[in-house]
Amino acid sequence: MKSIEIAPLSETELELTRALINSVLSTSATIDKVATWLLAGLGATVALIVANLDKTSSLVGVEQLREVIMLLLAAGLFGFAEKYLAIRVHINLHIDQQIRNSRDEIIEKHKIRQNESGNINVEFDPMKSLLEIQKIVPWYQRRNYSRAFENGLKDPLYGHKCSAHFYNMQVLYATLQLVFSVVAIFFIAVNT
Repeated sequence: MKSIEIAPLSETELELTRALINSVLSTSATIDKVATWLLAGLGATVALIVANLDKTSSLVGVEQLREVIMLLLAAGLFGFAEKYLAIRVHINLHIDQQIRNSRDEIIEKHKIRQNESGNINVEFDPMKSLLEIQKIVPWYQRRNYSRAFENGLKDPLYGHKCSAHFYNMQVLYATLQLVFSVVAIFFIAVNT
């Protein structure tokens, strides 16, 4: 299969792509709410099963009950993984918004200072700011920061692509959480 060569995106195309990705990522909170309710239901279900273990095991059977608990445990683990990814998506969206808001303000102040000083060629290097940030990153995250920094220089959409990957995994884990929960309920229904 032949790959198609696409010219690099213009600044307007990059901004539009970022806006489109962010609009999809904004639905992460809704998925997280549903997964949270399901996680709460799973916790309540497991608590009821454990509290009434003797009655539940006589109704369903010991082996079947063990399998139901394992299914609910797997659903819970997928729910916790979904929560983690939802937090990552939310943080990335928040950081992106904060940077955009601050960036526009800073650039506007910079332009005003240029006009006031009469110096039209006052320039600044955003790379210095990014390298300065690296000094406050904890030692155990510096390698990841450096890698993300380098990838961000190569691909201006790198951060958004990472967020989109987190989002896709969040949807997958939320779906698996739901599937395992339904299978557990079905398993109980069939074995009673």
